[in-house]
Amino acid sequence: MKKILFLLAILPMIVFTACSDDDKDLNEYETQLVGTWQEVTEYAREVFNVEFKSDKTGYQWAENNGEIDRDGKEYFIWSATKDKISITLDENGSASFSYAIKGSKLYISSEDETIIYARK
Repeated sequence: MKKILFLLAILPMIVFTACSDDDKDLNEYETQLVGTWQEVTEYAREVFNVEFKSDKTGYQWAENNGEIDRDGKEYFIWSATKDKISITLDENGSASFSYAIKGSKLYISSEDETIIYARK
């Protein structure tokens, strides 16, 4: 669950302004999420990252002491509306989360947890 929240939190920090063909299918909310996000945490040992690409695919991964952990990067497909992000993971099905972008921070929430990400 934390990995999925991490992914969602990173997405809105980067505003993508290019007008390539890949961007044609993005709505205004999805455009704000495109980019790489890193979890804001006081625990420097394990940090979650998420990358939202303009083709509506992405990756999530954890870094342990600055190195990508043994599980590597996990691929996903995503979409977003004004306040919800939907993620489909190959192995773990799909989930939707509430999100908000405030300044350079992405807040991704599930029923019992909110994870904060900063644009990387």
